[in-house]
Amino acid sequence: AGGRVPRLEDVIDAVREHMKLNIELKYYGPDPRLARDVARILHEQNFERECFVASLEYDSLAEARAANPHLRTAAIVTVALGDVVGLDVDVLSMRADLVTRGLLRSAHGRGKQVHVWCVDDRSTAGQLMERGVDNVITNDPGTIVPLRNERAGLTGPERLLQAFRSYLGLE
Repeated sequence: AGGRVPRLEDVIDAVREHMKLNIELKYYGPDPRLARDVARILHEQNFERECFVASLEYDSLAEARAANPHLRTAAIVTVALGDVVGLDVDVLSMRADLVTRGLLRSAHGRGKQVHVWCVDDRSTAGQLMERGVDNVITNDPGTIVPLRNERAGLTGPERLLQAFRSYLGLE
């Protein structure tokens, strides 16, 4: 009670130089200003390199990028119909069960990142990291962040052995 929803500018001020943001454009009806306003704020705040703008609405991503060509955009993919890798975005933000090795190879070959959501268990997150996803979005950072940190300390051969163990089901 009595609290207020922070403005995007407030959030940027709070996280600048500490973390990056995944800014999702959510539409609950027509909003002709949302994509343009977010693009403008990110430009005014010089925050384009510290975030990407994501949406289920592909047209809104194009609108945001038209308003600010320096933005990185992410298509949220809930169902993979057709060639999602061909979308004009920097990131594919996908349901974890849609991500295959072939899709990862194709996306990375086109210079796109692949982020997966919502992964809350260590085993699934580990398997996806071993496949080569670029980011894991989770509701349980207390489980996933330690796994990420452990993997960051591995050498190349250790990562290869870890992937081989996982492939053989020896976890």
